[in-house]
Amino acid sequence: MAGSVVEPVFLLAHDVFDLPMIGNSIYSPRFTLVIPLVLLVMAGCRGKAALTPQQAEGQRVYDVGCAHCHEENDLRLKKVPPDLHGVFDKARLPGGEAATDANVEQVLMKGKGMMPSFAYQMSREQMAAVIAYLHAGIRKE
Repeated sequence: MAGSVVEPVFLLAHDVFDLPMIGNSIYSPRFTLVIPLVLLVMAGCRGKAALTPQQAEGQRVYDVGCAHCHEENDLRLKKVPPDLHGVFDKARLPGGEAATDANVEQVLMKGKGMMPSFAYQMSREQMAAVIAYLHAGIRKE
């Protein structure tokens, strides 16, 4: 087991919980309950998945062109636009349409309700990047 990921966990358990060592292993009924918990905590401590270059560009475009209304509402709109993070996790868009790339692109191109068209402010590549970013489902903290 030398050099494995589990070895530090054994040493941690030995030091923290003062468990007896028998040869190269630790024996304790408590340890059989502690080790799965420690491994679960270690597994949950991973960083966020990195964005692809297209998603990163989409995040940049979103932050500049969309977040003012859809997150911060710093324009003080009376009707607050919907939060778009996780929009593809649902079957329907906030307006009721199916949550598809084509429908999101259509809203970007033509606008909807109080939302203006972005057909002349964003290129097709930028729209595709925003859609890719929204697919990532990243929620800002």
